[in-house]
Amino acid sequence: RYPSLSSVRCSTTAMATTRRLARSLALLGLCEVLLHQALGPRAFAEVSPRSASVTAAQAQEEQADVGRRAAVSLLGLGALDMAPCGARAAEEPKITGRCAIEVVFTNQDMSKGEPRRIVIGLFGEEAPVMTSTLAKACKSSPTPGSTTSYKLSTVKSIAKDRLISFADFLGGNFKFTSKGNLPLAGPETKTDETNQLRHDRVGRVSMRKGGGSFNFDVSPVSAAPWLDARNVVVGQVLEGLDVIEDLNKVTGIRKGGFINELPEPNGDPFRDYTYKPRLKVSVTNAEMLT
Repeated sequence: RYPSLSSVRCSTTAMATTRRLARSLALLGLCEVLLHQALGPRAFAEVSPRSASVTAAQAQEEQADVGRRAAVSLLGLGALDMAPCGARAAEEPKITGRCAIEVVFTNQDMSKGEPRRIVIGLFGEEAPVMTSTLAKACKSSPTPGSTTSYKLSTVKSIAKDRLISFADFLGGNFKFTSKGNLPLAGPETKTDETNQLRHDRVGRVSMRKGGGSFNFDVSPVSAAPWLDARNVVVGQVLEGLDVIEDLNKVTGIRKGGFINELPEPNGDPFRDYTYKPRLKVSVTNAEMLT
């Protein structure tokens, strides 16, 4: 069972407050040790309320313990600066742009819900070609001559706890030409770029290796190695993780007939894309914020 969104969310403010408190306590301990060292055991006993009744033998024993206490305080300060996950959030790549998408769920009675917003931060320095492709479809509007826009598209696939895939475009995902059906994304969107980023948190956004498509996937779980195998991470959901959680709950109906119902012990990553949402999820608006 994968962790839920609520179990993996992290409060930056809470972590910062905890770090400040721990640092203050470590510094307080170090100051006490230094004061003890500077005044000597007997003088320290006179100015320290907790040590008012300390005997000479006890003071001498405490003096011998000064070095150890100082070392512990210094190590504590060092650990705060060097602590990995849990004490300090892992540094994320630079966000070079933000794409906002509004989605509308179809209710059980076939009525439409209220628009709900998702904001995606793009890692342009990590995947310049792919993020440019995503931004192009985010900022454009559908016209009779061009349908390469997330606006008025629909969510393409939802495979619970595996992926949420955008998008089925208005007018279809191919251009109809005299040479046959061609992908909406042109040859300039093809690329062999990759990076070391992984699907290691809820809301990772990625696109298929090799480029050549406007489609992108969002990970609804905190670890998705199946997406690492075929996608390149291009961004992160900054706002609307609750929307991703609700999208993950939408029932998907597998297309393709009996052949797609055959069991796969290790799973087939491409079958994830055969799960169409039972109730349509529409993208009513898309725009680049920065």
